[in-house]
Amino acid sequence: IITTSTDARTVAVACYDLGEFARNHSSGRAVMRQLGLKAQLMSQLNRPDADVQKQALLACSKMMVDSWQFVGSGGGRSG
Repeated sequence: IITTSTDARTVAVACYDLGEFARNHSSGRAVMRQLGLKAQLMSQLNRPDADVQKQALLACSKMMVDSWQFVGSGGGRSG
């Protein structure tokens, strides 16, 4: 869908879903690597729609994070 659809919203949602698959499924990152989805996600950065670009980049980020327990939601340091 991410390489064939012309609808930006569809592609953005598909990118989001792939990122969530990578983050939540125990083998998600490995499956996505085997299918070569990182390159397909990165190719979406060339699309003109900012939301597609954002979701594709976030999905790639989710593929690279090993342990979500260390990723804080605050975004800053305490103390």
